[in-house]
Amino acid sequence: MTGRHDERWSAPGSLLIAGEYLVTEEGGSGLALAAGGRAQLRIESASLEMEGRRAGKAEYWTPSNNNNGSLASAVWIECSKNGNRPAEDSRNEWYHTPGQSPGPGVAQATPCSATEPQGMKPCFPCAHSDQGSYRRREPRNDPDRMNKFTPLISLGNKLTVDTDIFYDGQGRKLGFGSSAAAALLYTRGLCASLDIEQVAGSALRAHRKWQGGRGSGYDILTSAYGGAGHFTGGIIPSWSPLQWPKGLNSWIIKGPGPVNSPQAVDRYRAWKQKLGIQWDRIPVIVDLLQSVLEAYQFLSSVTEPDPRDFLEILNRMAVRGSRLGNELGVPAIPVIPDGFSNNTKPWYRPGAGASKCLGAGDEIILLMTLPDGLSRTEEAVLRKLMLNGNAVLLRTETAGLKREGPS
Repeated sequence: MTGRHDERWSAPGSLLIAGEYLVTEEGGSGLALAAGGRAQLRIESASLEMEGRRAGKAEYWTPSNNNNGSLASAVWIECSKNGNRPAEDSRNEWYHTPGQSPGPGVAQATPCSATEPQGMKPCFPCAHSDQGSYRRREPRNDPDRMNKFTPLISLGNKLTVDTDIFYDGQGRKLGFGSSAAAALLYTRGLCASLDIEQVAGSALRAHRKWQGGRGSGYDILTSAYGGAGHFTGGIIPSWSPLQWPKGLNSWIIKGPGPVNSPQAVDRYRAWKQKLGIQWDRIPVIVDLLQSVLEAYQFLSSVTEPDPRDFLEILNRMAVRGSRLGNELGVPAIPVIPDGFSNNTKPWYRPGAGASKCLGAGDEIILLMTLPDGLSRTEEAVLRKLMLNGNAVLLRTETAGLKREGPS
């Protein structure tokens, strides 16, 4: 990486549109969207230093700081010790039992053999089909393949990552995955390869370690690839692009208060353990998973998804997500401001608009409408929320990690 002078890169923020809690499961599904603007990376020729700017503040890290618990040090450790490995084995294959047709979301279907193939998990009932079962191939443990990837570290550059765009004027996060975008950009700055899978893989592992082993990784892959996508959770997650519907206005609205996501996930795990049932056999989860896979099939089957049809699917996901939230004691019903008529719970106006909570709880609310889907009174309410910093017009990002050119 010698000889690189004043490079600039950027990466978008991320939102989990649907699949809350599901993405923490091996094989769980989620819909994600790159949005919220773009974080920036500047690479300058200088002694190695990593600077992070966010919410009007800055933090600095150099190799002499060792592991000080910062995100920058986590990325440095991952890149220096483990080198370049992809985020996923490219073979994200599911195998269906003979005589059954594959359900939605199955990337490739072939008959299972009579005996357990090497590197395959036992069959389990499919959560999105009434018949049949699927197998997922385990990633290869191929040392020779791993050794083909080179170490990432560069000692001759200063890296400055700026994620200010993902914070409001009072220094509060807006919910666009700021730390994931920062991890991806730090990794890009240290990476000797331009292979997006390798950069995303190292960023994913570093970000997870920094979070104490938690984190599905949807935010890393969304920032890496951009646009809308279907995320499959697990130790080695995967991503496939989707068509996002056009012709909809979208806002992010702040909910009644902050939600502690790690605590919500702990509640989810304790609830599952108490039930003593495999996650993809719990009825309320099966219902939510079916609606997510319905959205996945809809957004992957047409080049221009009908926005009205998508609003109906979004409402279905909102209703089923709120039911899971009720089970966990983590409210997930969108709190729509006073002034909106037809305030169903979740708010939905057929053929005009829908709302849904994003992530765990009701801290962040997505509102999507057709251009003529709101009354003048409702439009005035939204304008007031935006002036007060309690709502932002959602800006989607079609591009993932990309070079912006020299300064």
